[in-house]
Amino acid sequence: MAKPGFLDYHRVSNLWQTCFLIFTFLTIAANVSAGPGPGPGPGPGPEDIDYRTEGLATAPGGLTAGQLVTFSATVKNYGGDPEGIPSQTRLRLDIDNNGTWDFTPADQTTGGLTSVGSANDSEVETWSSVWTATAGTHLFEVCADVELIITETNEGNNCTTQTFTVLPAVTYNLTVNSSGASSVVITSSSGHGGTTNYTRSALAAGANVSLTAPATSGGNNYSSWSGCDSVLGNTCSVSMNAAKTVTVTYTPPAQPDYIAEGLATAPGGLTAGQSVTFAATVRNSGAGAASVSSQTNLRLDIDNNGSWDFTPVDQTTGALAAGATEVENWSNAWTAQVGTHLFEVCADAGSAIAETNEGSNCATQTFTVLPAVTYYNLTVNSSGASSVVITSSSGHGGTTNYTRSALAAGANVSLTAPATSGGNNYAGWSGCDSVLAETCSVSMNAAKTVTVTYTPPAQPDYITEGLGVSPGGLTAGQSVTFAATVRNSGAGVASASSQTRLRLDIDNNGTWDFTPADQTTGALAAASSPGDTEVENWSNAWTAQVGTHLFEVCADAGSAIAETNEGNNCTTQIFSVGVAPTPDLTVGPSITVNGTLIAGMPLTFTNSGVNNSGTAPAGASTARFCIDNSNCLTSSTGQVNAPSIGALATGANSGSITSSSWTATIGPHTVYFCADVFPVPPPGAVTESNENNNCAGAGTSFTIGAAFDFTLSNNGDVSITQGLNTSRTINASLDSGATQSVAFSVTSAPISGVSFSFAPSPASCSPACSKTLNISTSGSTPAGAYPVTVTGTSVALTKTTQFTLTILQQTLLISSLNIVPNPADPGISRNITATRDPSSTALGMINYSFWWNCNNASANVSTVSADSSCGSLPADAAGGGCTVGSNGAKCNGENATSMMVSRAYSARSTAKVIMEQGPAPSAERRTTVNVNLDATCTAVPAIASVVDDTVRWTAFPTGGSGSYTFTWSGSSPLGGRTGNPVDVVYTLSGQKNGSVTVNDGFTSDGPNTCTNSPITITGRFLTFDVNPTPINAGQSTVVRWRTEEFPLNSCTLNDNNPDTAINGGLVSNNCGIAGSPACPAVNLAITTIFTLTCDGISRNATAQVRPPPSFIEIPPP
Repeated sequence: MAKPGFLDYHRVSNLWQTCFLIFTFLTIAANVSAGPGPGPGPGPGPEDIDYRTEGLATAPGGLTAGQLVTFSATVKNYGGDPEGIPSQTRLRLDIDNNGTWDFTPADQTTGGLTSVGSANDSEVETWSSVWTATAGTHLFEVCADVELIITETNEGNNCTTQTFTVLPAVTYNLTVNSSGASSVVITSSSGHGGTTNYTRSALAAGANVSLTAPATSGGNNYSSWSGCDSVLGNTCSVSMNAAKTVTVTYTPPAQPDYIAEGLATAPGGLTAGQSVTFAATVRNSGAGAASVSSQTNLRLDIDNNGSWDFTPVDQTTGALAAGATEVENWSNAWTAQVGTHLFEVCADAGSAIAETNEGSNCATQTFTVLPAVTYYNLTVNSSGASSVVITSSSGHGGTTNYTRSALAAGANVSLTAPATSGGNNYAGWSGCDSVLAETCSVSMNAAKTVTVTYTPPAQPDYITEGLGVSPGGLTAGQSVTFAATVRNSGAGVASASSQTRLRLDIDNNGTWDFTPADQTTGALAAASSPGDTEVENWSNAWTAQVGTHLFEVCADAGSAIAETNEGNNCTTQIFSVGVAPTPDLTVGPSITVNGTLIAGMPLTFTNSGVNNSGTAPAGASTARFCIDNSNCLTSSTGQVNAPSIGALATGANSGSITSSSWTATIGPHTVYFCADVFPVPPPGAVTESNENNNCAGAGTSFTIGAAFDFTLSNNGDVSITQGLNTSRTINASLDSGATQSVAFSVTSAPISGVSFSFAPSPASCSPACSKTLNISTSGSTPAGAYPVTVTGTSVALTKTTQFTLTILQQTLLISSLNIVPNPADPGISRNITATRDPSSTALGMINYSFWWNCNNASANVSTVSADSSCGSLPADAAGGGCTVGSNGAKCNGENATSMMVSRAYSARSTAKVIMEQGPAPSAERRTTVNVNLDATCTAVPAIASVVDDTVRWTAFPTGGSGSYTFTWSGSSPLGGRTGNPVDVVYTLSGQKNGSVTVNDGFTSDGPNTCTNSPITITGRFLTFDVNPTPINAGQSTVVRWRTEEFPLNSCTLNDNNPDTAINGGLVSNNCGIAGSPACPAVNLAITTIFTLTCDGISRNATAQVRPPPSFIEIPPP
């Protein structure tokens, strides 16, 4: 195909091989458009493009003050294709939600969207971190095509608003302290530095803080951080999940510490006139090394009176490493004087070195100087022996006691004592400088006294012990054997045998009444060695008499042995002799009455038996039970029976004894029981040590009454809610006779889930008495009225009493389901509180099931959850609060009788709660959530339109029920219209008002004047075109127009062609008609677009100009 405007040569025929020059003039079709539009060519029409914003959102979720907020919205084309034309999308923020826009970030560019339903009909615009959140409720607006770049079918629905809430930020304080250094400058990469001690307030929860301490501060070195979450080097990291206090610690640098020690003088044993050399060791006891040398000072207090008398030249001490020492000497520094003297050595006397302790440099030492020539006396004494001859290898011997005078100072003396003296043995020296065996060595550096001690040789020492008599348990008439042990408690061995004597003081009155022959005791070995004891016996030496007696045993009674203690040979011992053994019959202390104490009833009597509590066996005897006879021992009056008692060994018991039967008679009685009774001639068959203890005390008294009878009763019927407990009082009254034990039981039919027990235990008592019948029910006990029978049983009688137990169904009621606030604006969070009615009787944990919007009247959770209009709830573990979901919230196993959840609503809804507790029927309650209805409206075009153009009025309701009807009012023909949006064509120009009333079925809002009302309707374009078109270049065409109702002098005509005389000047409202100028004719060389603008409204008309023809030569083939 040939390009338009070119000649095309064609090869017509190969057969003819003839070249033809074909001139082809191609005409460019020109179409003149007089309708509205930006210019020539196809383009998007206003009838099929419609941009809207939706899905407005903020991030992050759960905003708190101080966070950076990101805003987003989706721009969607609900119309045709704008052919890739980009547009601007605007965000505006009303921070106080008071109708004033406070913040507008840069617009986002929205790409050309494709037609609705295609892949690219929408685009998400995001304003990332553009605003720092402040606490409160805020409003933001997103508007598509804010610069009106794209002509749309509805220019009034480009904007959408959304409210959001920012909670106050959770903040904590951070305190930064220092220890070991003050005013420490802390740097912080997170912006939290300062000078210690300081506090940074109101740090956001979760804020990460980094604090770096300097390596040194105030001359001290960094040591550590405390209170941090982590520490790396000297940097402390803290996460602000609570108020925190951190402390950086500094320690001083290691320093030396000089001390003086080991102070000494030379030579030893100083005497007057000698030259004295002083010495001391300087030691660095600190952790740091000294950096310089120092002076060590010596001072001498000659009189030791606190005044320094002599100070020689200081010694220089080198710089000492930690722990190092150096000995300083002051040689021959002073000539000794007699007396006691004090000298002091101080390290670092000039304070040349900084030390950890400046007060520990000095040490003192005393020393003594003796006279130059001294003589001393030596005294030699003895103890334990007199006139002891002392020998001496140094020439200082003699006979004690003696003194050797004027021994030179320092003389060495040696003294030797004999091994024995005067029969006594050498024991030791005292006062010596040293002792070797019997030799004492003394150095005469002072007057000395030495003593040699002797002790006598070891001797025996006899004592007596272990005195005893036999046989045991002596009684009168028995032969008595006496025994004792003689023991040598001394250190020496006895050299001969000796006599051991026994003496007896029968009446224990201080007079010896009986002395048998002495026993011979052999020579005993020394104490604690074999043979140091011997037992002496005086067999059957005396016939026992009743009473308490004293006997004495004396060792070495003839003083045959020399002992260390002659006064401890004797020992005494007391013993007793009892009477001869005899039986003694007694009976148990009480008598038991067996049987019913009612007249005519048979009774028996029981005693624990006859005892032989004497010291000898008892022969057979007779016992007796008597009624009302206190002389039962000696009289058979009132005898019940007289049982025979067999022989009883000492300490034996006959066993329990029960009488024959006795028929009871009414009245008080006493029963007696006695052992070894008469009429055997007194004192009975058995001779006893005590004939007055054969009976059971004063007998046992009892009373025989009339026959026993009783009556049972209770305190009436009772009602109780299932799962609770109650009680009844069961009374047993005594009608006649002596009381007996009555056992209680519940004998009526069992009741499911009900248990009975009597208290206090056991379930019996003796009338008149009462018992509490405790009644326990369970939640599963069926409701109803149940007869309860309580039976009381005695030995011979059975009685009953009845009452009715009514089990009441547990009840559960909801007193209120409150919504606060209610009503409220859309998006406002509401507190929804369900409260259990105090009159409810249900027991156990409570399950709460909340639905955000549900009008199902069922109280069954499963039924409601299956209702799609209500929806299912999330799972929730028992206790610990509620689990919130999209349809509602679940709060299982709660103790609280009131539970609150929160929800933001955008439309009128019905909040519902079901409460479940124990076996009680579940309860439900619903409350209407009212959302304030609010409506706005706009008109598009918003600024001006022309007669016969369509103006779209659009309402924007929020809140309410979400189901709306719209009624419009305003300039005709808008007034009376319904629906949303509504399109209006105005036939007259002028100001046009518009307002809308919105009804949601419950409330109305309006009339609300539209935001851009009134709008202006200008005149009408009747025609605007060029004729003819298309034309050839250089030809003329006429520009024609007719209008009406535009203001005079409000029209201008312009074109895009610089060659014409049309330049945007004022023109008449019409041309080519009567009373109007002629329409302008123009010669054109190029296609030209003419624009007529009246009262701000424009229309275009295009004159198409054909280009001149061109020729292309096509050579023949």
